[in-house]
Amino acid sequence: MANHAHDHFNPFHVCMTEGEGYETSAIVLRAEKLEREKNAALREVQRLHAILDANNLATDGFTTPNRPVALRRRSSTKLFYKPQILSPAAPQFKAPTRTLRSSAVKIAKKAAAAKAKEEEDSRTLPTEVIIRMMRYALTSKEPIIDPFFKLERLNITKEERLNREDINVHFLSTCKAFREEGTRLLIANNDFIFTQLAALQNFAQYRVNERSTINHITLRVVGRYYDEAAGKKDVSGVNWYHPKCKKLIVPVHPRPDGMRRDSGIQSYCWQQVTDFLKALSVLDHSAKPKAFLKVFPRLKTMRLDLVDFCEHLPFPGARFLTMVRWNAGRMLEELVISGCPYDEEVSIEEDMIRTVVKHGGVFSGGCAVFVSTLKTKGIKKLPGSPLFSQMIKDENRPKAKIAKSDEVDKTCKNRVILHGASHPEGGMPPKSSFPAGRTVWKYTYTDLEEPRQWVEFDKRTGIRADDVPEIFDSDWECDGQWSDDEYLPQN
Repeated sequence: MANHAHDHFNPFHVCMTEGEGYETSAIVLRAEKLEREKNAALREVQRLHAILDANNLATDGFTTPNRPVALRRRSSTKLFYKPQILSPAAPQFKAPTRTLRSSAVKIAKKAAAAKAKEEEDSRTLPTEVIIRMMRYALTSKEPIIDPFFKLERLNITKEERLNREDINVHFLSTCKAFREEGTRLLIANNDFIFTQLAALQNFAQYRVNERSTINHITLRVVGRYYDEAAGKKDVSGVNWYHPKCKKLIVPVHPRPDGMRRDSGIQSYCWQQVTDFLKALSVLDHSAKPKAFLKVFPRLKTMRLDLVDFCEHLPFPGARFLTMVRWNAGRMLEELVISGCPYDEEVSIEEDMIRTVVKHGGVFSGGCAVFVSTLKTKGIKKLPGSPLFSQMIKDENRPKAKIAKSDEVDKTCKNRVILHGASHPEGGMPPKSSFPAGRTVWKYTYTDLEEPRQWVEFDKRTGIRADDVPEIFDSDWECDGQWSDDEYLPQN
């Protein structure tokens, strides 16, 4: 019995350190638990063997397990007990004994393991170097088409099919760390072109913090035409599709199952644009009431390439207008459209799409840059052409208030008015040749095959300053007009 400072007034009182064979009893309890787990595993193996035998499946290579070892239920009247094992072959458990030699061996093994780990770490590259190498390997010189999705041959050129081989993402499947960090680097350091609606919807499944690094995308919408049988059709109109492509001959696909049977050719063009714009937002089911979230929360600029859009396409209808005005909204600072068909130099659809540009943003339009080819079963690139650019101006926006200190200076000689904001790529805008307060500078495209450059726009009309020289010949007071801050893109 152990000696303690307190007395045992209760004859049934037992201290936790009293009794014979405490260590031995604890080992027996632990052995009993292991034995129960072993018996459960053996019963599961026997059940699986029975299933194999019932289905006449071969069990070669499998050994038949022994019967589970039965243990008698312990008596509830004893605190420490020794279970009677029915199997004579059961091992007898003994209390472990600690020696100085065993402790020294354990210490030596731990030291050897620590030394081996240190040597392994010395042969491994630092994390910063590995991330830099991954960034270099996952950065493509050309935009990536339909990321994380299978390519559609009809929507790309021959050169674009080969460009995808320049970047290799197979090493991302090496481990989870590579996949997580590599996916983040791939999305953050590349530009993307979406030619399929399914590819855009698939991209929306990635994390929001990864998609938030994208501020520019390109949507390439290739028009589809359907008839009873496959073939080709000349859909040329009054205006040229492109100066180098006077006739527009498009491939015609057979009607898929489920499509409404109608006489004549059916098109999937403006409806496809509607579906692409709808895919730019996803429904948040967790919000109450339900709300739509942007797939690209920080999207600023977008390019929309329309391919094989002819003049004979019907008006997209109210659904297209509703999608543009309400679902998309004013979300862009710059939008470039190519290939939009014109009817007598006017495009109603283009006027609808430009409503997605914020007040003070730039909208540009031009001829088509791609056309389908029947020989290679894809598209080919067309020579570039100048773009028509216009700054979006909200007529309903209230005019800027003039400070009292500026009311006396009607000539604006003492007022400091910037003609535009600095751009991370273009720097500060050049000095304007027009009086202060009449124009604003924007860093945008004038041709899709040339880099961006500074373009000066008229504040009152929104068009380029070089196209309205007569406006600057008239007397125009600076007060009461829009300030430069009003022509920065509004959120």
